[in-house]
Amino acid sequence: MIIVTRKLPLLFLVQCIFLASSCLASADASTRSTPLLIAVDGGTESIRACCFDKNGKVVGTPCAVPYKTSHPQNAWAEQDPNAWYTNLGEAVQEALNSIPPEDNARDRVRAICIDTTCCSVVALDKHGTPLRPCLLWMDARSAKETKEILEKCRGDPALAVNCNGEGPLSAEWLIPKALWLHNNEPRVWKKAAMICEYQDFINYKLTGGVFCASSCNAASRWHWNGEEALQEPTKDNPFPGRPLSLYKTLGIPELAQKLPKKCVAMGTIVGSLCKEAAEHLSLPEGLPVVQVSLLDQANFLRHLLFYVSYFLLYIRVY
Repeated sequence: MIIVTRKLPLLFLVQCIFLASSCLASADASTRSTPLLIAVDGGTESIRACCFDKNGKVVGTPCAVPYKTSHPQNAWAEQDPNAWYTNLGEAVQEALNSIPPEDNARDRVRAICIDTTCCSVVALDKHGTPLRPCLLWMDARSAKETKEILEKCRGDPALAVNCNGEGPLSAEWLIPKALWLHNNEPRVWKKAAMICEYQDFINYKLTGGVFCASSCNAASRWHWNGEEALQEPTKDNPFPGRPLSLYKTLGIPELAQKLPKKCVAMGTIVGSLCKEAAEHLSLPEGLPVVQVSLLDQANFLRHLLFYVSYFLLYIRVY
C-alpha cells in the first residue's frame, strides 16, 4: 500500500537542499529540464521517497510504503531488511510516477540519498544476504549486554563520549546488539561476514557492494573516533579510529572485521547506482549515491532550530 505523505524531517530537507544545490549546479532554467535529486527516508513504520529540484522544492508527490514490525518477545522488535529494499523500489517509482510523463523525471535525476533510523542492526553473510531479521532500534533485548560492557570496559577511552564512561549505555546501540548476537546466536555470529545498520545496508544494495559506515553514526554510537575513522586503512593501521581495545575486552575482537572498513562523512558520494538497483528503482545506472545524516540527528537539529527561532523571536518582541 502506498501512503502519500509530506512529513519529512527538517534536517533531511536541509540536506536535500544542500545536496541538490551541489549535485544539480548546472541546472537548466526550464522547469521540465531542471535536474532532480531523489531523497529517501527510511523510518520505523515505512520508507518514503521524494523528488526535489536544486532549490529544495518538492517536485511531484512524496510517497511512502509501510512495512511490518514483529515482536517475538516482550521488548523485542524486528523487521525484514529485504522488505526495506523491496519497498524502497515501490516508493521511488511512485514518487517518480507522480510527476507528469511529459516532464521526463527519470532522465532528470542526478543523484539519490537515503537517511534511516539509526541502531537498526543487520547481520549479513558474505554475499550481503540477511541472516536473520533486523534488530530494530527500539529492540531492548541487549539491556544485559549494556551492563556487561560498562562492567568490563569501564575506563576504556572509547566510552568517554557517553557520559564520560559512567553510563548508562543504550540497548539500542550497535555494540550491545552485536554482543547479544555473539552471546545468544553463535551460529549467526560465526556466519556473519558483515554487521551494519539500516542505512549501511541500503547503501550497500544501491551501490552493488560498497560497504561503508556513516561517520556521524559511528562517532556517536559505535564508539569510533569519527575523525580518525575517515582515514584510509593502512597495513600498520587497518582499523583507524575503531575501539579495538573495547572489542578485545568484550571477547569479540572479530567485530572489527565484520563492521564496515570504509567510513564516509555526510555529503560524500558513497558510490554509483548499480545495474540491479537501477532496474529496481527504474533509474539510470551510475547515479551518485550520496551519504546523508540519520533520522534522530535530523530530529535533534529540528528541535534545536525551533528553540533558536523561538529565542530570536522572544528577543525581537521584548
